[in-house]
Amino acid sequence: MNKLHTTIPPDITHFLSWNLPLWDNVSNAVKDETLGYPRYQLHPIVQRLNDVLRDKYAKDNEKCLVFSSYSVAKRVREYIKFQNPRLKIRILQLSTSDPINDEERTWKQVCKVAVVFINEKYYSFLFEYWKLTGEIISSRVAEYVLHELFIIEKSTKTKTKNINDLSDNLSSEINNTDNDNNTSNNNTIEYIETRFGRSLNFMLADKAKKLIKKRIATKMVDSNNRSLHRRNRGNDPAEDFSYNDNNEYDDDYSDDILNMDLMNLHNFNDTDSDISDFENEYNETNLINATTYSTNNINNNTNTNTHSITNLIIDNSFNSLNTQNNNSSNNIIQSLVPAETLTQDEENLLSSNNSELSLTSSHFQNSSNNNNNNNGNLINFNKDVYLFPSGMASIHFAHRILLYLDNERNQRLRIPSSLHLSMPSSQQIPLRKKTVILGTCIPDTFNLLTKFNDFHFIQSNGSKGLDILKNILHSGEQILTVFVEMPNLMNNFEMTNLIDLKRLSELFGFTIIIDQSNGAFINMDGLKYCDMIVSSLGKLFSNFDITNNEEDHEVMAGSLIVNPRGKMYNEIQSFIKNEYEDLLWCEDAIHLEQNSRDVINKNNRINKTTLTLLDEVLIPNKNLFKKIYHPSLLETDKEIYDLVKYKKHGGYGGIILLTFNQIDEAKNFYEKIKLYKGVGLTANLTLIWPYYLGMDTKRYEVEYSCEFDKTMLRISVGLEDPKKLIEIFRDVIKEMKN
Repeated sequence: MNKLHTTIPPDITHFLSWNLPLWDNVSNAVKDETLGYPRYQLHPIVQRLNDVLRDKYAKDNEKCLVFSSYSVAKRVREYIKFQNPRLKIRILQLSTSDPINDEERTWKQVCKVAVVFINEKYYSFLFEYWKLTGEIISSRVAEYVLHELFIIEKSTKTKTKNINDLSDNLSSEINNTDNDNNTSNNNTIEYIETRFGRSLNFMLADKAKKLIKKRIATKMVDSNNRSLHRRNRGNDPAEDFSYNDNNEYDDDYSDDILNMDLMNLHNFNDTDSDISDFENEYNETNLINATTYSTNNINNNTNTNTHSITNLIIDNSFNSLNTQNNNSSNNIIQSLVPAETLTQDEENLLSSNNSELSLTSSHFQNSSNNNNNNNGNLINFNKDVYLFPSGMASIHFAHRILLYLDNERNQRLRIPSSLHLSMPSSQQIPLRKKTVILGTCIPDTFNLLTKFNDFHFIQSNGSKGLDILKNILHSGEQILTVFVEMPNLMNNFEMTNLIDLKRLSELFGFTIIIDQSNGAFINMDGLKYCDMIVSSLGKLFSNFDITNNEEDHEVMAGSLIVNPRGKMYNEIQSFIKNEYEDLLWCEDAIHLEQNSRDVINKNNRINKTTLTLLDEVLIPNKNLFKKIYHPSLLETDKEIYDLVKYKKHGGYGGIILLTFNQIDEAKNFYEKIKLYKGVGLTANLTLIWPYYLGMDTKRYEVEYSCEFDKTMLRISVGLEDPKKLIEIFRDVIKEMKN
């Protein structure tokens, strides 16, 4: 925990955070472009891919950055062109080869990326777009492309105890593409076995995404097949994985459906004609009915065909590309986690044989009952829930939707416009409705929203902020949307009265976007008060215990939920139909599905541990701190929080903010406590971070005179044993007092 630049969790390749144990490490890391959150700085594997592409395809004095599709690359080009029209920008499309048979489809999939080249003096424009929009590629995409196109050997044998070693290790593993066929074949076989442990089945990706979206839509997780679990683990019922108040986390648990042998899984044949391809009916005990499979003999010979580039096109002489997903009709995903309790309405819907299954959001149960509407708000998880490679990408997409619709409005009114969605707002004529940023959101979100539209920034998102918003609206100005974080971390968990905001929305016709990354969408019932919800999935949909050294499950992802009863629903869906690209890579989706299986119980445990930590350690020692912030400790805003807190599984979240009287006190607390110290909310380990020291707040401070307490420490509570966590905090408090 005290080693600089170790990954969090330790010894993994596809990390999302890194350890900075000392106070000075944090301020230095902010300036270091080689280390950081994958959206802030390039992951070493992504950087290696860019280096290879530059060496192979760049012209003199050019640098490049790889993006996930040609459509994204075109938006990058437009973004740069509006800032500097004379710049020469090239786009190169690369595609990996198709799998040639069913066996290959279990570990191989077409992956198309687009590389943007620009004069190295203007590379900052490329990276600015990457960081702003979150339209990035993951380290798994980069690793796959490197292997498939440039033949990297043993890339995932590299276990990075120090992330500085990763790039060097990758560099030493690049082979010349002229290697003989035997070497190439051996490399491929070893790559498959070492990388995937012969257990990751790419053909399950589409179903994994459906499961993830269903869990987001219903706030529920699938039941487990206990008989199958016991068959894999033994006959002792006590070995069943359980995650509840009376059961500690099973550290030995490693069996799940997407980690089954990929060849066996590929050859499963469904022998029960009553079981659908995807949905399993729930029986009276709310468990998925056991499914009988017959397994055919399999051929374990791995085909190691070509790694050559199959599609290489320069610039824009081709159409937009859609990532191809392989469909598997014979594989049924079952979760091996305990059953979650279902409401009766949800059970009826899940038991439906309707192929166009719509699921009722748990958050709408109370609302629908009050209105005597048995259907409530129907959320079709295939139609209303969308996945993205990052939380920021979901925000950008939601904003793009509304900017496009506003542009359509201008065209209908026949107002002349040279409007372009990627055009920085500083160069636009004022025809757009403005975006209102209600509350001091994180700087990245603020920069994104203000870069692509004119805006009103209202520092407070509480009652004062709503009063300012009312004044804007009563002046006669029409606004496009109100963006609000719920709760607002930078305003010390200040809450917006969503009921009042919704009333204003209905009266004045603007949309509402809520970012629930800070509060977790399971804790708070936000959808009925807004038109779209965006969220990062990194915290709850992240793996905690990595017992197999050949696996790491950290995933960056985001989601967008569209309210079927929201404003302009049909128009929003029309834009999505034409513009949405599923850019969540198959491996990331499979890991994300695995991580999401017990999300309700994870969230409950985090909520409970956080309250215990507050009650037993922090509040009794409150004199040590200037202030302790947590939604459960709010004064007037707690009533507002409780109004929207989900009654069944909702809680107050796992984030605690601490401030100190002196900067040295904060520094000592940070350096002495035996926790991992890292940015982001990505791992289900407890993390501590100097919130404002590690954040670029300069624009807020200079342009809007915002003040931030640099002593603030953010604690993101994880899934460790609460007793051990309490002991860790007691030890550091005792040391601070002495």
